[in-house]
Order: sequence, then structure tokens, then C-alpha cells
Amino acid sequence: MIKRAEDLKGTTTMLTRVALDQKTRDEIASLLQETLGELIDFSLQLKQGHWNCVGRHFRDVHLQLDEILASTREHADEVAERIAALGIATEGNAGTTAKASKLEPFPSGLMDADAVSHALAERFGALLKHARERQARLGELDAVSEDVMIAMLRDLEKHAWMLNARTADKA
Repeated sequence: MIKRAEDLKGTTTMLTRVALDQKTRDEIASLLQETLGELIDFSLQLKQGHWNCVGRHFRDVHLQLDEILASTREHADEVAERIAALGIATEGNAGTTAKASKLEPFPSGLMDADAVSHALAERFGALLKHARERQARLGELDAVSEDVMIAMLRDLEKHAWMLNARTADKA
């Protein structure tokens, strides 16, 4: 019998055709949810930097952050949809995101474009480090979920390289 939406309120799991046991799906979803929280947090930090960036390199940084944001949001959606495919409710609200993210908060107020780049490069590095740690565990549990993380890492590490090139000190 098909349930009505109001009958599903508060339900956190649903029937799925994914051939993994519930315990494994729960662990995978937990790892992906942590990643989702950090992706959402990072996307908000990107916008904070985007809106409060000033100075000589404003336009370049402003546009670069838009590119990174678009990719970050795309990967957040992929991660969330993988959680849903596992038959588990996805959490993307502010409270859950704040609890899940291990990223340092982004500073408030106007910032020079170089300072924005440095601050975001540091947070980007932390996000990618955490994602690689989770990807390693996902590799032990589920190749499909690991693939979602690998695709995300491939794309976001390219953006991180470009942001780091902007902030690199001269040798």
C-alpha cells in the first residue's frame, strides 16, 4: 500500500532495493551525512566570503568563489541523493549542518580578497581531508557510495588547487 506523505512524517528510513543490509546502509549514510553537512557549511562559507570580499582582487575572487560554490552545491546534491537511494532520510537543515560540520567558522565582516582566499583555502583543505578519510571507509563498505565521494574529491580538489595557487607564497 502506498503511504500518503502525512503518514511518513518523522520516518527516517524507507524501503529500498539497494542490496545492502540495514546496519551497513546506516553506517554509509552516517559517513555521507557528515560529508553533506560539511558541504553545506562550506557552501555557506563560500557565500560569506563572496559577499564580503573587497580589495584589489575582488572580481577575480568573487567569480572564482561562484565557480567553487556551483560545484560544491552539485556534489552536496549527489551526496544527499545517495543517502536517499539507501532508503535513509537526508538532513540538510541548519541545525544538523552545524552539528555535522567540523569546519572552522568563517570570519564575519569585510575581508580583503587575499584574506578571503586564505581563509577558504584552509577550510577547503579540512573539508577534503575529512572527505578522504570517509571515502576510505566507504571503500570498505560500498563501491557506489565510494564512487560518489571519488567524483566529488576529483572535482573539488581541482578547485582547491586553483584556490591554493592564488594563495601560494613565493618560494
